[in-house]
Amino acid sequence: MPVETVLRTSPEKEQVDEGPQQVLAVGPLQAVTPRSFILTGLLLLALFHTLRVARDLFLPLMLAFFLSFLLSPLLRVLKRAHIPEAVGPRSC
Repeated sequence: MPVETVLRTSPEKEQVDEGPQQVLAVGPLQAVTPRSFILTGLLLLALFHTLRVARDLFLPLMLAFFLSFLLSPLLRVLKRAHIPEAVGPRSC
C-alpha cells in the first residue's frame, strides 16, 4: 500500500487549529471626545513652547553631537598614526 492511502484511511482525525471563534474585547468601543482633542492640542502646544524656550540649551548640544560624528573618522586616522588623543584635536 502506498503511504498516501495509509494516511487517508487512518481513523485518527487531523487536529487543525482554527483560531479563536470570537474576538474578546475589554470594553465597549468609545468615540473620541472633543475633550481628548483639546487636551492633545494643549500638550503639543506645551511641548513646542518648551522646546522653543530651551533651544538655547538644545542647539549647542545637538551641534556637539553632530560634530563628534563628523570628526570621529579624522581622529581615528590620527590615532592610527600614533598621535595621542590629547594632541589630535589641537592639530586639526
